[in-house]
Amino acid sequence: MVDEEGKFLLVEERRKRINGVWYDVEDIWNIASGSCEEGETFIAAAHREAHEELGRGINLKGICAIKHGKHNDDPCLLIVFVAELTAEHFEFDHKEIKSQRRFSKEAIYEMESQGKLRSSDLVLLSVKNYEQGLIMPLEILNEYVAA
Repeated sequence: MVDEEGKFLLVEERRKRINGVWYDVEDIWNIASGSCEEGETFIAAAHREAHEELGRGINLKGICAIKHGKHNDDPCLLIVFVAELTAEHFEFDHKEIKSQRRFSKEAIYEMESQGKLRSSDLVLLSVKNYEQGLIMPLEILNEYVAA
């Protein structure tokens, strides 16, 4: 999510998984993220994760990155959506997320050089693609139905 000033919304994570073990962390930031639950579409998962990690509703606008990755040591597909926040507010999951904040592109690159980004390659790819206007339509997922 990018605001009208061009700042990107990131979440500060409470824990990080290293070699299958969860550890508490300080000052580690990421794109709001998660995985699909059984039978859940990518789009439904994006909305659910926004509720859980941001405490907000979203309107999905497109896709700015798709990358192969791992989740719980299993291969997976990582999809980064472009979205705008709606007026809906929910309580976000304080067990996983400490806070959320907007950062400029320059601040995100600085955070990467300081080792403060989780999934830094995906975060930087998403920022670069968004800045270059490389945004794919949601219809590419074959599950999107226009309202």
